[in-house]
Amino acid sequence: MDEQYNELTESIEQLGRRGFQLIQSRDGYRYGEDTVLLSHFASLQLVGRKRMVRAVELGANNGVASLLLLARRPNFRIIAIEKQRKAFELLVRNVNLNQQNQSIVPVLGDVREIKNMSEVTAAESDFCFCNPPYFRTGSGPVPSRELNKDRLESRFEIHGALEDFLSAAAYVLRFGGIFVMVHRAGRLAETCELMRKHKIEPTQVRFIHPDVTRPATAFLICGKKSSAPGGFKVLPPLILRGTDGQICEELNAIYNSEE
Repeated sequence: MDEQYNELTESIEQLGRRGFQLIQSRDGYRYGEDTVLLSHFASLQLVGRKRMVRAVELGANNGVASLLLLARRPNFRIIAIEKQRKAFELLVRNVNLNQQNQSIVPVLGDVREIKNMSEVTAAESDFCFCNPPYFRTGSGPVPSRELNKDRLESRFEIHGALEDFLSAAAYVLRFGGIFVMVHRAGRLAETCELMRKHKIEPTQVRFIHPDVTRPATAFLICGKKSSAPGGFKVLPPLILRGTDGQICEELNAIYNSEE
């Protein structure tokens, strides 16, 4: 049965895989390209593994990244943690809407308090992923449309800084567990430094470019818990669009292919 939604304040989007749908607020957080790229990049890790993958998403918001990952990798079992109550309520509704209660466990909580969550056990997860807020509080652009409280809390580090997310990831991951994240290009050096501080060794990075003429605006990074340094890979850049503004073949495949 479809989850009820308010057509005036919410919309239902087709996610394009396994018939999954997503209820979104019309004026709150709405997922974007980075979330799609994160879930695709995450799906490329642990390829070929058939048994269940125990995963945690930090800052799940309305659940879109977990659903997109699960659509590609049905063997994932995801604990989806979200602090904002409105976003958490949408997360629960989206899990119910797509009948994924056996695969996604919504948890209302703050990543900074992850050690107090009964649903999470230290050093037990195979995989952890996140799309954390990009900007420190008091920095970064604040378009007028983002003065909405839910958007601000998704965009700025109000409920946890980058290090809080990496500390939480280190807590949940087992030895050799995989961490995946998307973030702004300007924070790569900080990210690598903090990952190593929390014993997550960076293993690969992929830069995201709006087109071939412009610098990278974001990156996708993967790391392994308690891994020895060495073998770090810089993957080919992901070019999103041609100079004519049309999406490139790879981005089109990420949105539309089943793999």
